[in-house]
Amino acid sequence: MTERQTLKKLAGSRACPPEDVGSTPGYENFPAVIKDPKHPEHKDMIEWIQRPFDPEAFSVDAVNEEFKDLRKHGLPSVEDY
Repeated sequence: MTERQTLKKLAGSRACPPEDVGSTPGYENFPAVIKDPKHPEHKDMIEWIQRPFDPEAFSVDAVNEEFKDLRKHGLPSVEDY
């Protein structure tokens, strides 16, 4: 190919689930638990995640920054193809 190919995300919604949240079943209740200080698991989940988490947050710019250098995640870059 003569043109340089790049990955670019154009749109999206919602934050990526935290690492090790327990796949779909583990994430199903996670947003409700961290929003409800009276939930029995709230304190444990907040201590586990160790950072603010907004399940509705999404940034196209942040995703595109990640795409710029996939090698930092151990994946081949677009230029490798």
